[in-house]
Amino acid sequence: MLSSAGGDDVQLRRSSFVFISDDVYLLITSTATSQDPEKDDQRRPLQDGGQTTTLKEDINAELISCVKNENLSRLTELHQQGAELALQDADGCTLLHHAVQTGSKDIVKYLIENVPASHLDLAETETGETALHKAAALCQRSICHFLVEAGASLMKTDLQDGGHQPDPSLRTLNGSPVGDTPKHRAAKADDQELANYLENCQHYQMIQREDQETASSVCRNVN
Repeated sequence: MLSSAGGDDVQLRRSSFVFISDDVYLLITSTATSQDPEKDDQRRPLQDGGQTTTLKEDINAELISCVKNENLSRLTELHQQGAELALQDADGCTLLHHAVQTGSKDIVKYLIENVPASHLDLAETETGETALHKAAALCQRSICHFLVEAGASLMKTDLQDGGHQPDPSLRTLNGSPVGDTPKHRAAKADDQELANYLENCQHYQMIQREDQETASSVCRNVN
């Protein structure tokens, strides 16, 4: 034990560095730093899946920066080092949202291959837009195709408060308007060919869902 200048006993610590990237290392200490629990809580890193909270935020920020700057090489490197691609920022945007915004087909394909299928339908907090909504609104046909083939929902509606008007043909049972599907976003962007493609895919997706529900019902009756 050592005594500090203030008289507090300070315990010797064993420390090690864990490699994160070319210029980032994480210092991990194996014991508490003093006999004052309150001070220890202030000094101890907040753990989250093996990473400190601050470090995770920094890595997430770099991932977003890689996508916005279309740096697939660095994005891949970070992912291979253990960075989580299935993230959402403070606005609810996923890396897919950012990739669609930049129009990077290669990054969109890489993300689709490396995030859970459920991640495709996550929506922005303010607009309720999924990545497919955004791609349709931007008339990005190839990216829409990638997302549809990966299983993105064509029936999910947005929150209609992102600066565009809801489609009047879409109504709930009580007659109030609901948000737009990706098909309607493409139509409002004057890309009728894309809207027709999304509509056809939407019908097929609805048939698939009905078939699955029917199959599930039959199984329940048999059991």
